[in-house]
Amino acid sequence: AGLLGMEDIAQSESGQRPIDIGKPDKVMVQTLDKRRFTATTLGSTDVKTVFKQLDFGKLGGPIAGALNFIADRLTQRVGHVGVHIIPMDQWKVIAINPGFRGFYDPANHIIVIPENVYRRNDFSHTVLHETVHSATMRAVTVDPRLEHAITSIMNYVKVPKELDVPYGMTNHIEFLAEAFSNPEFQKILQDTVVPPELAKVLGVRKYGTVKTIWDSIIRAIGEFLDLQDKLRDPNV
Repeated sequence: AGLLGMEDIAQSESGQRPIDIGKPDKVMVQTLDKRRFTATTLGSTDVKTVFKQLDFGKLGGPIAGALNFIADRLTQRVGHVGVHIIPMDQWKVIAINPGFRGFYDPANHIIVIPENVYRRNDFSHTVLHETVHSATMRAVTVDPRLEHAITSIMNYVKVPKELDVPYGMTNHIEFLAEAFSNPEFQKILQDTVVPPELAKVLGVRKYGTVKTIWDSIIRAIGEFLDLQDKLRDPNV
């Protein structure tokens, strides 16, 4: 449970030019073992400011054409959420494992990301992933019907044998975040047809618009994020 919202850092570094993340500041962070820690950030800004500087379509994948639309909807809902870049010496204290890529702190409603990830090509994926957490984690936690729907959908995903089990299959919280931020995971979801058993659980018609796992996710969470019309076709 303490690992919700985090991903392991890949080993390769990149020469990506860092985006503007504001001025250094002091921020209270609840650490992964529930301690409170005051961090002096490398820079502090918010989701709205960060998203304005990123082209999420460059992440690629089956919904690349809709990622900036998704980012816009997320900005409308959680654009005020703080994004804080943490120096590595402090990150080791906050994250316990310095290999973690970032996490959403629900106690303070902020996103914290270590300095090395901020300077990497996969910063876009990380900040999008954690922003989805900030927008959906509480809703999924407090709404038993939504939690049941997402968990049921996840349980019917079939990962090809030649692939490692994706991070998105860790739990229903990570499943949802990776569904909107990880192109490789999106491909698996798009290629998985909704079986009759799941259609019955979700209450969808056999010959309706919900045909793939991706469609079922949009049906479950789309109204909450105002995504339904734009994302009915995963190839938008």
